[in-house]
Amino acid sequence: MGLGCIALWLAIAAHPAVGQDSPIASPTDRVEEGRVRYENGQLSESVRLWELAAQEYQQNGDRLNYALMQTYLSLAYQDLGDWENAKAAIDRSWDALVGQIQDRPDVSGVFARTFNARGNLELLTGQTEAALATWREAEAAYRTAGDEAGVLGSQLNQAQALQTLGLHRKSLELLESIAQTLETAPDTLLKAQSLRSLGVLLQMLGEFDRATDILERSLAIAQQLEDSANIRAALVALGNTARNQQDFPAAFDYYQQASELPAHPVDRVELQLNQLSLTLDRRQVNAAIALVSPIRDGLAQLAPSRPSIYARVNFAENLRKLSPLLKGRDPVLGDREIAEMLAGAIADARQLTDVRAESYAMGQLARVYEGQQRPEDAQTLTQKAFLLAQRANSPELTYRWQWQIGRLWKEAGQRDRAIEAYEGAIAILRSLKAELNQVNNDFQLSFNNSVEPMYRQFVEVLSQADATPEQIQRARETLETLQVAELDNFFRDENLTGRSTNIDAIDPHAAVFYPIVLEDRIEVVLSLPDRPTRRYATFLPQTEIEATLANLYQSFHLAYSSQKRLALSQTVYDWLIRPAEADLAAADIQTLVFVPDSFLRNIPLSALYDGEQYLVQKYAIALSPSLQLLEPRALEPKKLRAMAGGLTEARQGFESLPAVAEEVRQVQAEMPAEVLLDGDFTRNTLRDRLSAAPFNTVHLATHARFSSIANETFLLTWDGRVNVKELGEWLTRRQQQNPTPLELLVLSACQTAEGDREASLGLAGIAVRSGARSTLATLWSVRDLSTSELMSEFYHQLNRDDGISRAEALRQAQLALLDRTEYDHPFFWAPFVLVGNWL
Repeated sequence: MGLGCIALWLAIAAHPAVGQDSPIASPTDRVEEGRVRYENGQLSESVRLWELAAQEYQQNGDRLNYALMQTYLSLAYQDLGDWENAKAAIDRSWDALVGQIQDRPDVSGVFARTFNARGNLELLTGQTEAALATWREAEAAYRTAGDEAGVLGSQLNQAQALQTLGLHRKSLELLESIAQTLETAPDTLLKAQSLRSLGVLLQMLGEFDRATDILERSLAIAQQLEDSANIRAALVALGNTARNQQDFPAAFDYYQQASELPAHPVDRVELQLNQLSLTLDRRQVNAAIALVSPIRDGLAQLAPSRPSIYARVNFAENLRKLSPLLKGRDPVLGDREIAEMLAGAIADARQLTDVRAESYAMGQLARVYEGQQRPEDAQTLTQKAFLLAQRANSPELTYRWQWQIGRLWKEAGQRDRAIEAYEGAIAILRSLKAELNQVNNDFQLSFNNSVEPMYRQFVEVLSQADATPEQIQRARETLETLQVAELDNFFRDENLTGRSTNIDAIDPHAAVFYPIVLEDRIEVVLSLPDRPTRRYATFLPQTEIEATLANLYQSFHLAYSSQKRLALSQTVYDWLIRPAEADLAAADIQTLVFVPDSFLRNIPLSALYDGEQYLVQKYAIALSPSLQLLEPRALEPKKLRAMAGGLTEARQGFESLPAVAEEVRQVQAEMPAEVLLDGDFTRNTLRDRLSAAPFNTVHLATHARFSSIANETFLLTWDGRVNVKELGEWLTRRQQQNPTPLELLVLSACQTAEGDREASLGLAGIAVRSGARSTLATLWSVRDLSTSELMSEFYHQLNRDDGISRAEALRQAQLALLDRTEYDHPFFWAPFVLVGNWL
């Protein structure tokens, strides 16, 4: 169940009523039976039992236990999405507590549980700051009651509120404090549960190694206590962590171990659904088919409850994913059976008066109708699901169904209606921004599956051939927002903020290209100074576009045919640049800024070829994660001061970089520089010098690797690795202590993670997280001698008296290599990219 108040239900299990004996058929028995029904997902039945108990307590004049029952009722109503009755029950609890002496431990315990329930209601209704304050009151009340488990449980709730506010690091600090408090305490279920909460949050933050270690500790405690429920929960969490790391064999093993333990029927089915989803991820069709019948049989045995409804919806969704993999085989379950199963889920939700579950099932049934080419039925059901989600105060579902409405209107050719629906979905998503990484969310919004596709579809709707200037401008803004959202998802622990910016306000001689790969075309939105935003497209299947880009990337290897490389490079030039050539010339453009999408981030755009010249021979080139995140400011010549560090020797499995010593010496020749080389280039020394030294340039000549996962984006030091989040924290601390802004971060020996199609997202992540106005890095590892020469020329150009831009300084350095026979292949000069401020 979606219990926000962890400590509250621990307290219910331990203290079903205050100061009461437990004769047969007593109110206490009804309380306990209600708790069992609640945990089984039978919410309406738990409400009935607790209302009877409350009536008996009221008739007996037992105000304390009457207040406690109203608190329990409020929680059940909250899970049903019935905020009015939930609030009324809390109000009745407070009324019953009037005049009670709060300093008495038994009374204070009831106050604490009521605070906890109110905090949960506040969180669910969007009053997150109020919930945080209320749970702090609950913590104080539990302290008065001498209930240490309640104190820690209230702190766990506060950690949840902090996550909802987007303060993931503060939440992490609190969870780690709880773990430290319990470190020397006896091993209890609360300790196992708190460690599991910490592990799950670390998993959500992408810190998979730490998450695994902590979840294994939680598992060990649960095994020591022989608590099968917590053993299974820890195994499932470990399986989910392994799955997020793409370690499918380990995930399967954890799930298999969990499946061998006794379990409630609902838990058993939910685990089988995890296994089904995993087999589909691995495209193991036979294994997936083998799971279908046990899941169907298990679902048939479940009594109506929210978990059973969610399980049926999950099953239907997985069956939709299985269908295209069958390749001519008969469907395991036909569309009619799937529709009937979802209709049954809707009926159960209505019986339980569970509006949220009804909305969830109804929206998924609409998706089945959509696949059956029943657009009118799909639209009608989605509209109903949307209204139910609003009634249930579920913004996650409201977002999903608003997006689905937009997609259905798009497919029906109703462009204006589709635009209106997508605008509504984006507005909801904006309100959910701080909650996207919230742990234990029934409807967790995956960026890749539930956020990015919506933005892409919206751009597709906006950027049609007959688009108005306003719609093209809106497409540009949407592409900017997508880039920021992608970086938000990359970091996961904070929310970036940006402002709408036009190129006119930054550089009158720069053009900004927004290329995006859509299902049927590569679309380019072009922003020029003092001119309307325009668009153009090349219509090809997405698979063909992506294959061409992948082949182009591979062609920059020295062993690849130059003829094929130039042909591929010219093809991409024709997509991105050729339609804009006349506009670029008319506007006297000198710098091309790309806000690249997806795999385009991995392509060295300076090496695009027009049939006669490379792009770098005509223009300075820069990349920007988003103009919204740009702080434009020209660099003052002759005022560069650097901290330069690096490795010449082989370390931690990475090869030696003998030319780094000369590269660093040349940095010193161009500007005042403090140097940390080899044994002096340690994690601690780098951290300390970054915080203290008054420089505006950081030059790191060491191995660095970019990945689409923040925790796997790192640079190498003598004694370890520094990931992008740590580097960002160190440089942020520097900004707080040092008035000198960091103008330039140079990473001269980088490479993208092999097999990671969006690895260069890590480069954008470093550029943003470092706080540097510009970042110069490489898309792949380059011969260190040519790198040394390019860097020397780059700094020489920056120090010119006429003060050329950073982008032009890089261009001149690249041209210097290009003009030399031994370095004229793009392998040597093309991977150097400037990200951020190009001025």
